[in-house]
Amino acid sequence: MGKKSLLAIGAVALAALLAVVAHAQLAPRRGHGMQHGRMFETLNLTDAQKKSISDIFAANRESTRPLMQQLRDQHRALNDASQKQPFDESAVRFQAQELSKIQSEMMVRRAAVMNQVSAVLTPDQRTKLQELKAQRQARFKEHFQQRRNRQTPQAG
Repeated sequence: MGKKSLLAIGAVALAALLAVVAHAQLAPRRGHGMQHGRMFETLNLTDAQKKSISDIFAANRESTRPLMQQLRDQHRALNDASQKQPFDESAVRFQAQELSKIQSEMMVRRAAVMNQVSAVLTPDQRTKLQELKAQRQARFKEHFQQRRNRQTPQAG
């Protein structure tokens, strides 16, 4: 297999990976926000805290819509660039970098929102939220490891 073929395969794999990442960011997620937030249910929030947090999430949804559209558009541009013949690595690389800029902005915005939410919580609620996040991460790692073990053939 030649270098161009390997680069093309690599580009397609990168595009597929980015498609998965973009879909994960665009798809509605269970367990996030006040509507599905089991984590917030266990924090015994006051009505005022619930309203404040709901308002924070609502404001973020509105301000993030244009960024989400940019993310979709940039993902399409990367996909288009990765499928052009002949393969142009610099064009794909440029589109991937542009996409990563938008994804970085999304991460910063999410962190800012969670910081605003954290400011609404009491110190005990913040501690409990951190514990719940750690438990969720542990469950995710366990689930990921189980899937990996099922997919990897056992030697023997």
